Amino acid sequence: MRFQNVLLVPVAYYNSAYRPGDVPDLALGYLAEYLKSHQIAYDVFDLNLGYSFDDLVAKIKAVRPDLLGIAMKSYRYKDSYVLIQRIKAAFPDVKIAVGAAHISTERERVLKECPAIDFGIVKEGEDTLIELCQGAPLKDIKGLLYRDGGKIVFTGERQFRRDINALPWPRYEKFELQKYWYPGMCVLSSRGCPEKCTFCAVPVVSGNWWRFRSPESMMEEISHWHAKGYRRIEFLDDNFTFHQERILKLCDLIDQAKKGGQLKGLRFNVPQGVRADRVTKQLLQRMKDAGFDRMSYGVEVGNEKMLALVRKGESLETIERAIRDAIDVGFDVSLNMMVGFPFQTLQDVEDTFNLALKYPIRHANFNNLVPYLGTEDFRRIKENGLFVIQPEEYLNDVNPKAERVLVKTPHITPEQRRYIEEKIPRVQAEIRKRYHLRRLRRDYGFPGKVIGTLYAKSVIPKSLFNAVVKAKNN
Repeated sequence: MRFQNVLLVPVAYYNSAYRPGDVPDLALGYLAEYLKSHQIAYDVFDLNLGYSFDDLVAKIKAVRPDLLGIAMKSYRYKDSYVLIQRIKAAFPDVKIAVGAAHISTERERVLKECPAIDFGIVKEGEDTLIELCQGAPLKDIKGLLYRDGGKIVFTGERQFRRDINALPWPRYEKFELQKYWYPGMCVLSSRGCPEKCTFCAVPVVSGNWWRFRSPESMMEEISHWHAKGYRRIEFLDDNFTFHQERILKLCDLIDQAKKGGQLKGLRFNVPQGVRADRVTKQLLQRMKDAGFDRMSYGVEVGNEKMLALVRKGESLETIERAIRDAIDVGFDVSLNMMVGFPFQTLQDVEDTFNLALKYPIRHANFNNLVPYLGTEDFRRIKENGLFVIQPEEYLNDVNPKAERVLVKTPHITPEQRRYIEEKIPRVQAEIRKRYHLRRLRRDYGFPGKVIGTLYAKSVIPKSLFNAVVKAKNN
């Protein structure tokens, strides 16, 4: 054995405003279970829960790991470098392996920029980490970056796992679950996506090959978390309904369990952005009957021209049909939208606004385009010199919620961009107002209409609205 005691550390960002963790890190949850299944000792210390560097030092002294596994995102990657260098200075004998999106896209560059990193684990990390711990020759471990004297060596791509059913799903035994603020549990039932959207980094990190867990495996995890007291499950798949028969079978299993008196009060959400061309009304109805009540569609843009330019692979007709069907069967529907593509016009953005306002949805997210490393959009924007703010700057921005224009939009003037940014919250407020009016009018008639209107205008607090809704539900 090369390493017998691993400490897994999700990175936090010390220079930004403190925000407690919402959910445990799924990828590290999988790594933790895989280490356990191979009888390798491990522990977890999540810096997103508000811990300081001194707290981490104390944890390392207590656990005495011989390997630190650090999950590092591209966002605020320089902060991660600083953290890693501080760890290495305090514990020079502890080896440090870095995984997750940033190392998967930037590879050798990461080890060059941060000499304190000993190993980089590219893309899926389970088997690479285990072989590293078990002492396999470094040159034979696919998906690994390591240092050989003054050189940085990459051993080559590791093929993605064909059967992810064979991986134990996370139990989070060493995570401090009581400290995460979101009351539900997140589940990942598939990996990868075969689509070719120009803005999406999923194929870069998880691959174009869609791989999935069986309905029986999903059901086992759902039952586990229900028994632990969780009453909402969120599926964070990038393409949850890609194989519709799988979801229909899952719904059958959920119905069977409920008929047997199990899974009482359990509800399901798919917030990541379902593809409209991968649902039918029959599927949506079965999901609703089984307890799914919220769904988000990855719509992105609002006309045929833009759908083609971002290679969405869907028609506007298909998207609108899917939205109508989900609303008809009773889902709370949200839409994920994007603005700021370099080839977008003001009319294209107006079409996106109009689509969001056309249907009685729950919410619309409007995100400025962030060109992620490794995506087609990133390559095109870089080649055409269209960055307003260079990637090194926007990826390390201390304020992640600041609305900043990152990319030149030759067909949209600065005045039009200001108009767009000012209109986004107005559109969202109108959507919220309509949503709450519908709910309250349905439940309370005219008094509900008054309460809903006042809430949408922020005249009454959300707590009062929630109290009214809770009273009705009870």
